[in-house]
Amino acid sequence: MTMSLALRGAVEEGMFRKRGFWLALLLVVAAAAGGGYYWTTTQAAQPASAEAGLNTTTARRGDLMLSVLGSGTLQSAQDVGLSFGVSGVLTEVSVELGDLVAAGDILARIDDLDAQHAVMAAEVQVASAIANLDAQKQSHAELFTGRSEAELLNAEAAVLAAEEALAALEAGAGEADLAGARANLAAARQAYTDLVNGPSAEALRKAELDLDRARNNLWAAQLNRDARGGERDIASGAYDQAQASVLNAEISVQLAEMALEELKKPASSTEIADALAKVRRAEETLAALEAGPSAAELANARARVAQTQETLTRLQTGATESEIALSETKVRQAELNVTQAELALETATKNLGETTLAAPFNATVTEVNAQVGQLFNSNSNQTLFVLSDLQEPILEVFIDQSDRDMVAVGHAVEVVFDARPNLALPGRVLRVDPSLVREGQVMVIRALVALDSYEGAEGLLAGSSATVEIIAGKAENAVLVPLEALHDLGGGEYAVFVVENNEPRMRPVEIGLQDMIFAEVRSGLQPGERVTTGMMETRR
Repeated sequence: MTMSLALRGAVEEGMFRKRGFWLALLLVVAAAAGGGYYWTTTQAAQPASAEAGLNTTTARRGDLMLSVLGSGTLQSAQDVGLSFGVSGVLTEVSVELGDLVAAGDILARIDDLDAQHAVMAAEVQVASAIANLDAQKQSHAELFTGRSEAELLNAEAAVLAAEEALAALEAGAGEADLAGARANLAAARQAYTDLVNGPSAEALRKAELDLDRARNNLWAAQLNRDARGGERDIASGAYDQAQASVLNAEISVQLAEMALEELKKPASSTEIADALAKVRRAEETLAALEAGPSAAELANARARVAQTQETLTRLQTGATESEIALSETKVRQAELNVTQAELALETATKNLGETTLAAPFNATVTEVNAQVGQLFNSNSNQTLFVLSDLQEPILEVFIDQSDRDMVAVGHAVEVVFDARPNLALPGRVLRVDPSLVREGQVMVIRALVALDSYEGAEGLLAGSSATVEIIAGKAENAVLVPLEALHDLGGGEYAVFVVENNEPRMRPVEIGLQDMIFAEVRSGLQPGERVTTGMMETRR
């Protein structure tokens, strides 16, 4: 666990990856401890006296670090599988395997025509529901407002008109009504007869005479124009007026010819059928007037009187409790309809947005299962893209279970990748699993480590292996003594024998960090003081 030079050399050679790593580690530590002892006894220790034969060393300042080694594997910070939230045909795939994408970049699109139509239809439903709610609220508010004079007058007029219509039905048709109905029937029959028999000789003769008269008028207009042929005085305009008369006469001739031709043309079956239908209606009207009103007509007229009278009464007295309750129910239903329409619009808008698939974060495309023209079914649970966050990756680290007390969340780490052996990257422990996991044939501790900086290690692939040193504790510029100088007094208390006037004297000290060679003295001893490292009897 001590971070000595020999231990770092062993790490860099990758010995911890082999099954004999822990045996080699013990040998390295033992060698480091022996070397340290030799240094302290030969370089720093000065015998207190030849007679005493004490082994001593000098307390000095230095750095002490407790650490443990583990093997790590680079992993993405997160892997996310992406698919569309709606079904459809892929119309665009914008990325390929290995592409770097930023948050918001478009990955793919599917045909959104149906989704657009659904949004437009939902918007129309929302507008209609809101309009209906406004109308219901207005109607409900009117139940509690006073009626205007105009509304009352209109209601009274409606009652009067309904009563007059009922009275007219009950009284029956008058002589004038019957006479008018008979005249209409006679006219309809005559029109039908004329269509069936064709025009009379008198009508034909009249049309022919109208044509002759039109032709004579044309001849006279032409003579008048020709007579003014030499008077083409632009200022007087006499010739132009004569020419206009000729043109009007020509039109009259054409109209007369068309009227004569139309008169001679036999009636069509449609015209005859229309004329016959008019005869039948005129007959039914006359028969209804002669028979008087039916029971149904009288019932409808009476119902109309009752309805108009009820409206007038409501205007005069105000709304009833049942009317108010019914109006409140209509308002609540209209509000519910608005809520449902808005939810439908929200769903349609969401579905439209889901026809476009975008990257949720900066990432690398590590899997693509999509191509243009592919029919995607949102119920298939198919993953189209996998995005991996390799910008700030993490390491999965495995540590021997005997070093559990050396690993905790927040501990600093130093990472050396096999692919970058000359680069040490700082980091920290993010998580330590609460239980051991199996790695190969042994049970180990699993932890996740985040790098403080990824600079210099860009381009490393997921799965890259690394040596991870987890730093459990660190003391800088501390007072250090070899472990051989400490004497355990029990209860967590320690002492050293300080050489004073060539005599060893016991002195209690406060101990901090300890590795396999040195201990940190937090109080009770100053740098430069000599302490014994041999076996001494502890007295208190």
